[in-house]
Amino acid sequence: MKPVVKEALKHVDDIEVFQQVLKNAFNSPTFKLRAKAIVRQISTSLLVEDEKNWRAAAAKSSRGREIKKALEREIEGNVKQRMEELFNYNATLIQTLPLTISENVIKHINSQAWVGRRASEIEEEIKKFFPVNSKASAKLIARTETSKFSSAITQARAEDIGLMWYEWCTSEDIAVRSSHRLMSGVFIHYRHPCTPERLDPKTKLKKYPQPYHAGNIYNCRCYQAPTEIEDMNFPIKVYDWIQNKIVTVSRERFLELNRKG
Repeated sequence: MKPVVKEALKHVDDIEVFQQVLKNAFNSPTFKLRAKAIVRQISTSLLVEDEKNWRAAAAKSSRGREIKKALEREIEGNVKQRMEELFNYNATLIQTLPLTISENVIKHINSQAWVGRRASEIEEEIKKFFPVNSKASAKLIARTETSKFSSAITQARAEDIGLMWYEWCTSEDIAVRSSHRLMSGVFIHYRHPCTPERLDPKTKLKKYPQPYHAGNIYNCRCYQAPTEIEDMNFPIKVYDWIQNKIVTVSRERFLELNRKG
């Protein structure tokens, strides 16, 4: 990316040439191959991790044999195809990095033109729009989008065999955000995702995200552990979507909530 940045900055006063330099980077075979390599590396590791979680769950579940058979059928069937679609989607997303940078730079140049500054005069400011490490930026995109898809696969697998609840699990380290630490060990119904940021008194945002499941938001390392009701050790913590809060419930209260799901 560094040679591209250097070349692009030579033409900050000529928007058309500036855009063309970045478009050339977008169409570069080397850039496309690198994007696909990053996506495959991250996606494959996440798929392996997801399968490991399922097998671990199967070993503990009263429906272990059914889960294992369903998992084997999916590995042999459409999961591979769905992952290939993910590879292509995320690789395309990463390849749009140069164009996104171009749009942001042009907006900044235009805003500064109103106060009489030329693009060449704000070169240092323009450099900030380029990632210091484009590979790291690409990995962030791939990790976020791939995690979302991995979560979607987990949900699909669970719903296929009638598991409608999962335990929200975190990576259990200091990097876990406050709102997700609050969700650790909480059971969530697949039809009723929540917004952890709204449940956490320590988190204050100007704009809150829409409800989502574990692993379905930017840079999230949390994962879903689908659980059979018979395998839950009551009392448990659940997200009560009716009251929009986390509550501790007995088996009887849980079954009542489950019927409303």
